[in-house]
Amino acid sequence: MKQCYQIFSSQEELEQFLPGHGLKSIMVEGVSVCIARDKNGFYAFENKCPHYSVPLDTGNINYMGEVVCSLHAYRFSLKDGWETNGKGLCLKRFEIQIDQGVYIML
Repeated sequence: MKQCYQIFSSQEELEQFLPGHGLKSIMVEGVSVCIARDKNGFYAFENKCPHYSVPLDTGNINYMGEVVCSLHAYRFSLKDGWETNGKGLCLKRFEIQIDQGVYIML
């Protein structure tokens, strides 16, 4: 069963944590979560590549809205988490809810 956890007290605090396009990780209930931001908003997923368990916050976001792993350059769509070269891998994604605080569903 998924649980909801507050990770920031406001959207402004989230924007200060990740002020521009990029990746940054936080710990939530013992889980390393990568927060990503691009022109379309914020995303959250487990901070490890499903191919070789490398932390994804050491990678980058390319111009196509994909998280690129720093080790083997596996690319994952921010929109749905699927590896974009059809290798069948997918990120473990988490829902972010922004209301009077910022919450994540684990």
